[in-house]
Amino acid sequence: MKIYSKLFLCTSAVLLILAMCCMETECLAQEKSFNTYRIGRLAKYAFKNENYYAAIELFKKRLEGDAASTESNWYIAESYFALRQYGYAIPYYQKTYQNEKDNPTSDEKLKYGMALKMTGQYEEAKFMFTDFIKNCKGNKLNAYQQRIKKEIADCNFALEAKNDTSKFIAIPLDSNVNSANSDFAPCIYKEQLVFSSLPADSAISVDENNPEYVRLFLASKNKSGAWERHEFAEGPFNTQPTHTGNASFSSDGKKFYFTRCQMDEKNRMICSIYVSEKRANKWQEPIKLSEYINKPGYTNTQPYSVQIKKEEVLFFISDRPGGMGGKDIYAITYKAGRFSDLRNLGNKINTAGDEASPFYDAVNQILYFSSDGWKGYGGLDIYKAKGNLAKWKDAQNVGRPFNSATDDYYFVLDGNKNEGYFVSNRPQGRNKTGCCDDIYSFKPNTEKIINTNIEIESIAKNFQRDSSVIQNADTDRVDFSAIKEIKKNKTSITYTLNKIYFNYKETNFMEEGKEELDKLYALLMQHPSYIIELSAHTDSRGSDLYNLNLSQKRAESVKKYLVSKGIPEKRLLAKGYGENLPVADNENSDGSDYPEGRMKNRRTEFRILFSDEEESIK
Repeated sequence: MKIYSKLFLCTSAVLLILAMCCMETECLAQEKSFNTYRIGRLAKYAFKNENYYAAIELFKKRLEGDAASTESNWYIAESYFALRQYGYAIPYYQKTYQNEKDNPTSDEKLKYGMALKMTGQYEEAKFMFTDFIKNCKGNKLNAYQQRIKKEIADCNFALEAKNDTSKFIAIPLDSNVNSANSDFAPCIYKEQLVFSSLPADSAISVDENNPEYVRLFLASKNKSGAWERHEFAEGPFNTQPTHTGNASFSSDGKKFYFTRCQMDEKNRMICSIYVSEKRANKWQEPIKLSEYINKPGYTNTQPYSVQIKKEEVLFFISDRPGGMGGKDIYAITYKAGRFSDLRNLGNKINTAGDEASPFYDAVNQILYFSSDGWKGYGGLDIYKAKGNLAKWKDAQNVGRPFNSATDDYYFVLDGNKNEGYFVSNRPQGRNKTGCCDDIYSFKPNTEKIINTNIEIESIAKNFQRDSSVIQNADTDRVDFSAIKEIKKNKTSITYTLNKIYFNYKETNFMEEGKEELDKLYALLMQHPSYIIELSAHTDSRGSDLYNLNLSQKRAESVKKYLVSKGIPEKRLLAKGYGENLPVADNENSDGSDYPEGRMKNRRTEFRILFSDEEESIK
C-alpha cells in the first residue's frame, strides 16, 4: 500500500483547516442561500489540497441537503482513510458500497475491504476482497489480481495468528512524550530518547502565516522516573522552513545523522540526509550528504548508522529509480574518509511496496525493518532478517505485540537489552482515532497476561455476588484481593470507577470523586509494580474530535490527582476514548434522548496493564 507521500514516510496528517474554510463555515450559518452545490465545490477544493478535516466537515454539511449522495459519502470515507482513521471511514464506505452494489468491481468495495482490514476485521475484509476478485474481469483483473491475493493472504495470516501469545509487553509512553500529534522515530542517546514531533499544540491551531514544522525533541527521565520532554537543542538542527527528524548517531557518538524535508517546485515533499560532526564537544553546522546518497529529485530519509566489522555502515530509505518498488532500503559503507559501495538490499528485504525504518543489530546480525509488501497484519508491519550486506535470509514477521492491524515501524533495541521502542498508530495509544503515531516501549512479559478486556460493571457498589471484586457493605471498603485470581486466569479487567463526576464541558472532577480515587490510590500503594491505564469516556453529544479532547483532559485530571498523592507518573497512562466505546445507548429507539444511557457512558475506568509481582500469578 503506497502511503506517506509526504514528510518522512512516517508523519501523520496534520490538522490543517484553512482560514478560508472557517470563514466559509461561518457563512453557512448566516447565508441560507448557500446551496449544496457551493458547499460541494468548497469541499472538493479542501480535499484536493489535502485539507481532509475541512473536507470531512464540509461534505457532512453537504449530506444534510442530500443524505443519499454517493459522492459525499465516498469523499468523507476517503478523507478518513487518508488520515488513517479507518474506523470512521468504514460506515461511509459501507453507504457508498450499498449505493454502488450493482457495480461488483467498483473501487468502493476494494477500499471498504482495506478499511476493514486496517481495523482488524479480517473475516469481513476477506469476504470483500474475495467477492471483488471473483467479479473482476479483463484489464481490471490484471491490474488488481496480485494486490488482492496479497490482501487475502494477509487476512489469512492474521486470522491464523490471532490467538498467539507474546513474550513481550508493549506500553505507549505517557503524555509527556506522546503528544496530540505524531511522535515517531525514537533514537536512544545517552539513556535518553531523541525523537521527532510537532510542537504540542500545533494540531489544535494552525497559523498559515506561521506554520509549524516537525522538529527533534529529547525525552529524559527525572529523578522520580517520569519522562520529561524538551526540544533537542544540542546543535543547530531544528531549522525553518524545513521538517527535521529521523535521528541516528554513529557508534562512536561523533556523527549525528538526520533528515530535512521540504516541498519542491512540483509541490512534492523531498527529504535529504544531513550529518553533523562533534568537534571539541560541540556539534558543527550540518552538511547535506553528497548526491551519491541524496539522489536529486527523490526522497532519501530514515538514516541508521551502525558499525559492522570495524566499518561504519549507513542504512537509509530511498524512492530512487532502479529499486524493487516504492521506497527501498539501501546501505552504504564509510571508509577512507568517504562513502562508497552503495547497494540496494535486494528482494529478500525490499518488495514492490514500501519499506521503512531500518535498524541493524550488529551483535546478532539481524536487520529489523518495516514493510507493507510482505505478509502481515495490516499496513506497515515490523520484520526481521538475519544476514549481512551481501546475503540475507528470508524476512520474518516479528508478530504481536509489535505488529497490529495498523502501521507499526521504527523498531529499535536498547543496547544489548531485550527491550526497546517502536512506533504505532494503533488505537490503544494516546490518539484513539489512528490519525497519529505514538512511541511504545517494550520489554519481556514475565506474566504473559492476555488483554481480553473483560468488563466489570463497578468496583464501588452494587456488585453481583459472582463479581471478581466485591464491596463489603458494612465498611464500604472495596476488596481488591480477587485481582490475584484474575491474574491466574490470564485476563486484564476493566473496572468502572463510580462517583467520578464532571460538570458539563468541565475537565476537573467534582469533590465527591476523591473518595473513589483514594481507594484506587490505596490499591496502587499496596501493589507498587502495577502500571494502570486511566480511561475517560463521554456520551455522544458534541463532535468526535471535541469529545476525544474532552475525555483526554478528564483522564489527565484523574491522573494528576493520583500523582499529587505520590503515585509516580510513569505508572499511570491517561487515555481519552471520547464517545467511541459506549456501554449504553445515548438515544431511545424512536430517536429521543436517553439520559440514563448518556450517564452510563460518561464514565471513568482503570485497568491493570502490567505487574511484575510473582505472587500475583501463583
